Amino acid sequence: MAIKQIVRAAMEERAPQLLAELKQSGNLEAFIQERSEQILSLTNSLAYKMAVAEGANEAHGMARVAIFNSALHHAREIVLAEQLEFQPEETSRPSQD
Repeated sequence: MAIKQIVRAAMEERAPQLLAELKQSGNLEAFIQERSEQILSLTNSLAYKMAVAEGANEAHGMARVAIFNSALHHAREIVLAEQLEFQPEETSRPSQD
C-alpha cells in the first residue's frame, strides 16, 4: 500500500474530524502529501542510522543488503507508528468563543 493511502486510512480511523475539516477546506491532499514526504524522509534517515549501527559499512555483498533491508523495514514500522498518531492539536480546532 502506498504511503499516501496509509496516511488517508489512518486519518479515517484515528482522526475523522481532521479529515473532514481538511476535505472541507480543500487542504486534504496537501496535508497528505506533506505527511507522506515526512514519513519517507524520516524512514530513510532512521534506516540509514540503524543499518550503520548494525555494521552495514563493514559488511559486503548480500550481507550488506540484508542489513539495509532489515533496517528499512524496522525504521518504516517505527516512523509509521509515530507519524500516524495524530496529536490532539491536529484533530481538534480551538473553539471560537
